[in-house]
Amino acid sequence: IKVLLHQVNKLEMHWHDLIEVLLVLEGSINVTIGDEHFLLKENDVMLINSSEIHNTRKTNEENIVLALQIHPDYYAYYYPYFRNIKFICNSIQSTPEEEEKFNRIRHHIAKIVWELNKKVEGYKFQIGSELNYFGQYLLNNFEHATIEDDEEAVTSGDIDRLKRIIQYIRQNIGNKIKLKDIADREHMNAYYLSHYFKDKVGLSFQQYLNYLRI
Repeated sequence: IKVLLHQVNKLEMHWHDLIEVLLVLEGSINVTIGDEHFLLKENDVMLINSSEIHNTRKTNEENIVLALQIHPDYYAYYYPYFRNIKFICNSIQSTPEEEEKFNRIRHHIAKIVWELNKKVEGYKFQIGSELNYFGQYLLNNFEHATIEDDEEAVTSGDIDRLKRIIQYIRQNIGNKIKLKDIADREHMNAYYLSHYFKDKVGLSFQQYLNYLRI
């Protein structure tokens, strides 16, 4: 696991193998997953699944965000298909009756961070216990779906393609960049690439380009 306490200051589009749980401690942030946009305010919790392409952006106020990252392979011994599960865990869409579920999530995050900071003898046992409770609680209390291996392979292909596209944009940010040039490099139709980029990144090609240049 990793625990990060940081400020979101700019557009950070990325993806990783880790399950990431965001807890906004102060202020607010914008989060985009694919073509869905969310505004997270103080005390909001959101889970970002493994290999989901997402970005975070600051709002007009300062923020402090706690990010807990867990490698899904940790759960493989107990639940072999955990890596292929996609959870829906987002407190901004919750009803007052569901708030207790998110309080449990906040509790587990707080306990893990506390143990990591104190590091008393045997603290890894306690963190392991909290992680196990966390995984079990997600499975039994939050909506989820199992993604088949062939669907996951498509996601991996998308990530490789987006890496190439974004690397090309960053390397040529000072030059005139045309969508058609990138489409030719990727052997794609420019019209299809435009919709593909918007669907995966959450911003249009031109919006992303303008944001980087600004």
